[in-house]
Amino acid sequence: MKNKKIIILVSVILVVIVPIFINLSFKVYLAPLFIAEWGAGDLLSYYGSLLGGIITLVGVVMTLNYQTKQSEADDAIKYKPIIKLASVENEYSDFIVNRELSVRFPVWYFNDDPLRGQKERISEEQMKCMTSFHVLFKNKGRGEAVDVSLDSVKIEEVSWDDDSKLYIASNLPLSMGDILVDEKADVIINFPNYLFLKDENTSQNLIRIELKLSYNDMFRRNKKELGVLLDFQVLGETLAPAPYPYKDGFSYYFVRIGFVSALHL
Repeated sequence: MKNKKIIILVSVILVVIVPIFINLSFKVYLAPLFIAEWGAGDLLSYYGSLLGGIITLVGVVMTLNYQTKQSEADDAIKYKPIIKLASVENEYSDFIVNRELSVRFPVWYFNDDPLRGQKERISEEQMKCMTSFHVLFKNKGRGEAVDVSLDSVKIEEVSWDDDSKLYIASNLPLSMGDILVDEKADVIINFPNYLFLKDENTSQNLIRIELKLSYNDMFRRNKKELGVLLDFQVLGETLAPAPYPYKDGFSYYFVRIGFVSALHL
């Protein structure tokens, strides 16, 4: 806005003020140097020169703008980061950027329950038993990915419970820093090994999790988003002491959890 005002001011001075000043300097005797009056031809010559200069300047500016945009477009292709899901592993020992999330469910007890203390201790021990998955993302592009952010992680579906209380325990978004070319980042998802399942079906159960990332190129000109759907199978193995009554037809199980498939959104 400030530059625009300066351009308007300079234009007014060149187009209006300068011609008036020159004409007056010829009309009013100031010195022997100014002895001729500025005629219409001189005025046209002045404006012609001014117009020619403006056209030349505009041409130069347009050329520079085009070259700048072309250079930016070339750089965007040359240094474009491309983050993709690489794999989902149960174990991963390499030291890389990672963020950790946990699938949880609320636990509550009756105040007048004489076995409350015992149930709390059992529940605490059960909650320590978890299965972890390393969701690995890799920069497969030709440039550094900067400002990488884990924006959203949510449970999309719990196949055996339409009104499931499972949730993701984490404060989002989470910054993941920068990911260099051919480097990886790790999102660790922890599942509890004790869950409420339907008694009629303890083997064909799926948890679907939606995960979304965003990142930018090194020039911070092309922000991208990446979304994946992750399916995990839940297999009930043995009954376990429940921390509280849940729903009719449901029991508390020790479960095994395995990764099934992934889908890019």
